[in-house]
Amino acid sequence: MKIFLKLLKLEFRRFLRRPSTYLAITIMPLVLITLGGLFFKSLGTQNLRIGVYSRDRSPLSKFTVGVVMSLFRGGTVSYVGEDYEQKLMSGEYHAVVIIPEDFTSSLFSAKRTKLYYVPSPVDTHLSAAAFLVFKKLFDDLGGGPFFNPQVLRQMYVSKSVPAPELITEKGLDFSQVFAPALIFLSIMFAGIVIGSGVIVRDHEENLTTHYALANFSPLILLLLKLLPTFVLSASAGFASFGLFAALGLRIKTSMVALLVLNNAIFYSMLGLLISTISKSSLTAYLLSSTLSFLFLLSSGALTPISSIPASLWEVIKLMPSTTAVYLTRVMQFFGERDVSNLSQANSIFTWTLSVIMALVIILKLRIEKLPSKKMR
Repeated sequence: MKIFLKLLKLEFRRFLRRPSTYLAITIMPLVLITLGGLFFKSLGTQNLRIGVYSRDRSPLSKFTVGVVMSLFRGGTVSYVGEDYEQKLMSGEYHAVVIIPEDFTSSLFSAKRTKLYYVPSPVDTHLSAAAFLVFKKLFDDLGGGPFFNPQVLRQMYVSKSVPAPELITEKGLDFSQVFAPALIFLSIMFAGIVIGSGVIVRDHEENLTTHYALANFSPLILLLLKLLPTFVLSASAGFASFGLFAALGLRIKTSMVALLVLNNAIFYSMLGLLISTISKSSLTAYLLSSTLSFLFLLSSGALTPISSIPASLWEVIKLMPSTTAVYLTRVMQFFGERDVSNLSQANSIFTWTLSVIMALVIILKLRIEKLPSKKMR
């Protein structure tokens, strides 16, 4: 036991002497949190700006478009001129709706009309979201009285009525919804980046030969590599959570702690598995980079995942980072409700898969150890 503790202390020192360790547990999380915080903070303060450019110059068009435009008094929708493309490219407007020449005549003839939507290359995610909202609204309003000329005329002469104010039920700040996902992304990158370079580097430095001559079992070797990787990746997660908590994040600490530990053990073990099966450090880093990108896309932290095939979703939703992001948002949206069932299922899946990866690593190390015994 004393020898194991001395070797474990030595492993921690080796980890802390590597620049890649500090990149994974400090610089990368700080960059993610800082940039993510800046980007997501804009969600709470950014105003959507939609321009309207009318090619319909008829007198009736001025009345019809004027009625619709009178509904928007807060600056969200405003008229633009022929230079709308420059305004879109500069980001001054998120999108421009173009009204064609025959819009009013078709509308008053009860024909289906078209509006052309041009998004901006700046903040395209906002223009895409606005397009989906407007398209669904127009689809739902189709066939109803809203675009009936008689209704529009009545709306034009009616008195001003204040519109309802749309607020979140719990006064939710959307910048606080997206940012906590960076906690688990930090753990993922730390575990995979650190773990993927551990065992393969020992092979390249011939340290595995010394371990074999010292008759260390594969289980001892795995624990020597796993514990520092797990501690460092979990530390990155807890440090990120502490920073968000200081910035005003209010969420159940015990649940976050469980999710941090689940993510740390899974991605640490995955990083070690990558390192075990890789023939070189270059291969390990290529595999870790590819998997990190896939886990980033499937986590739901930054990209929508509801439209993926149902069979694939059944697998993705069990991934630690995906579940962690989902559970934190459930607690933020609906309060600290009972999410123990999903959390328990995810914990069982995560630790079972981690044990399986550990067995594969031990088997691979045992196979590699056999030639060393024959040589002796």
